[in-house]
Amino acid sequence: MLQRGYLYCSNAALMRYLLFIAIIFIFPSSSRGQSIDKLDKANGFKEFKFGKTKERWDGELKALKNGAYRYTGKNALAAFGSSIHKIYLKFDTAGQLSGVYISVQGLIGKSGVKNYKRIISLAYGKENKEEEKDDALTYYWHASKVNLVLYSWAAGSTWDAELHFTNPEQYAADNKQAAGKE
Repeated sequence: MLQRGYLYCSNAALMRYLLFIAIIFIFPSSSRGQSIDKLDKANGFKEFKFGKTKERWDGELKALKNGAYRYTGKNALAAFGSSIHKIYLKFDTAGQLSGVYISVQGLIGKSGVKNYKRIISLAYGKENKEEEKDDALTYYWHASKVNLVLYSWAAGSTWDAELHFTNPEQYAADNKQAAGKE
């Protein structure tokens, strides 16, 4: 501990003060710099870049009856701080990646989902649209090349969620398919 005249400060208090100063000066400027354009620059999710062919993940894909593939590899373990439960990939007719669907579990209530959305917003800016129901929340980020949708729903005392990263063609096909199921 330091003690000089009227200035007395413990190491913990000094660290809190420095963190406070850093938040005031760094966080506001970094949050203003986030925009939906970063979604287009990401061009997918982590190693799953749109336009890559199935061969890129040879041996790590399990074909499903609906035309999608379950990713069985071990490279992507977390999405925005939450553990990934499952990853599904869709490919267009040319065999190029067009959709990445990520399942996460165990968000604590609606507030947990809203906090998760805030974390995503730090990366891609404010969502373009949101839909809220008692047992479901949906948030949309639409860029020109990539769409991101966060779907979440009540699963007992926790909430589960899916992140859908799609190119515009896949997004339209998913919406058409969903409209046919209702």
